[in-house]
Amino acid sequence: MDYHTFHEIKRLHIEEKFSAYKIAQELGIDRKTVKRWLKRPKFEMRSGGKEPTVLNQFKKQIQIYLDRHDYSAVQLYDKIKDAGYTGSLSTVRNYVRKVRKAKPKAYLTLNFLPGEAAQVDFAYCGYIQLETVRRRLYAFVMTLCYSRMTYLEFIMQQNQEHFLQCHRNAFRYFNGVVEKIIVDNCKVAVKEHPKYGDVKLNERYEDFSRYYGFKIVPCAVRKPNQKGAVEKNISYIRKNFLNGIGEIKSLAAINYAAEKWLDNTANVRIHKTTQKRPVDMLI
Repeated sequence: MDYHTFHEIKRLHIEEKFSAYKIAQELGIDRKTVKRWLKRPKFEMRSGGKEPTVLNQFKKQIQIYLDRHDYSAVQLYDKIKDAGYTGSLSTVRNYVRKVRKAKPKAYLTLNFLPGEAAQVDFAYCGYIQLETVRRRLYAFVMTLCYSRMTYLEFIMQQNQEHFLQCHRNAFRYFNGVVEKIIVDNCKVAVKEHPKYGDVKLNERYEDFSRYYGFKIVPCAVRKPNQKGAVEKNISYIRKNFLNGIGEIKSLAAINYAAEKWLDNTANVRIHKTTQKRPVDMLI
C-alpha cells in the first residue's frame, strides 16, 4: 500500500460514498485490503531496510510532506534540498518509491500513428470555493496517443455542454482533430455498453463526432487500461500540478494556471514512455 492509493481509498469512501467492493473494482485491488485500510485513521509506511545515511535525517520531513500532499519525488527532492539535503535525486526517488510502492497490473502497450487517436477522461479534483458556494471541481483531460501532448481544462459540471465545449477547446489547442477518440463509458459519451451486444452512443456526441470527422471508440467495460495514456496523465496532473496548489480563487484562475503549466511544463518535459518532448512529437 502506498500513500497515494491510501488517500484515494479514503476519498472514494468519504466523498464519493463508494463501498469497499466498488473501491476495490475502481482501483484494481483486493476488497479485503480496502476494508483493512478503511479502518486505519492515517497512512503508516512499513519499516524497511537501511537507507543511505545522507537521506536518513530527512525521512521524517519527507513523511510530513507526504502527510500533507502526495508530492512527487521531484517535488520532495526540491523541498529537502532547500533544507540542506546534499544527496542525489535518484536516492530520493528510490526511497519514495519504496515508501509508497504500488503493484499495477501489467498491460500490453498500445502503439498509435501520428494523428490516429486521442484519449479522453474526466477526473474529480476536490472542491472550489466561489464566494459563499462550495462546488465540486473536475478536470477534462485529452491526451494524444502518439505524441502524449495533453490538453487540460477545469470545469464544475460533467454535463454534455461542458463535455463538447472542452473537445472544441482541445481541438483548437492541438490545431487539429484526430481520427478517433477513445472514451470511457460516461453517459455524455455512451448510453449503453452491454457485455454482449451493440454499444449505444450518446446521440449528441455521435452527431458532434460526425461534424468534426472523428470516430468514437468506447473502452470495454471495466477496462481502464485501454485509455492508459490519459489515466497516467491524470495521475501526473494530480501529483505535479494540483499538489500544494492551495486555495483556488476562481475557475478562470486555475484554468489560466493550467494553460501556463501545459505550455511550460507538461508538454515540454521528456516523456517517460516516448523519451521525447510531447510538443516536439506533435505532427
